[in-house]
Amino acid sequence: MLEPADESTLHEKTRLRAAMKAVRGGLSAEQRLRDSEQIIARLLQLPELTTAETIFVYVSCRNEVQTHELIRQCWQRGKIIAVPKVGDGGQMEAHRIEAWDQLALGPFGILAPLGTAAFAGTLDICLTPGLAFTRRGDRLGYGQGHYDRFLVAQPDIIPVGLAFDCQLIERIPTDPHDRPMRLIVTPSREVRTQ
Repeated sequence: MLEPADESTLHEKTRLRAAMKAVRGGLSAEQRLRDSEQIIARLLQLPELTTAETIFVYVSCRNEVQTHELIRQCWQRGKIIAVPKVGDGGQMEAHRIEAWDQLALGPFGILAPLGTAAFAGTLDICLTPGLAFTRRGDRLGYGQGHYDRFLVAQPDIIPVGLAFDCQLIERIPTDPHDRPMRLIVTPSREVRTQ
């Protein structure tokens, strides 16, 4: 069970989320696509990704770092791809997909797996979305705690944050339950936090 958030930290995170949504939303579609391509190129050269057999990756939507091409390239390399699905109880699960037609529009307008069972195997790496990250590995998510709970339940997985350069900031308020990233990949750099 995750510890409850401190009230002042909660308010500060809410303000920062709004600000970072505006910053990320200010990028043009062309810039997001170009930056996403650079992030994918960096990811595909990382030893953590090249040696991983099973990759847990979000299916991008709206103005997030785009992951569709990354998923395609990982399939071509023979990687097992698992993607998030939030169950009825609010727990995020990993579901293996082997083709795009195994996805359908789910809650929040996000593509989610259809009719697949939760993946029971070992996950090697978790490619994680966020609104902001710090060089220490702190992550500002969307406020539901799905990834924090998921990472607590998967202590051996390598958490990697994907971010545009404008999402790398100096400080994010944190709570005891927040799970840090081991690595953050942006178009211009890889930030190792451990």
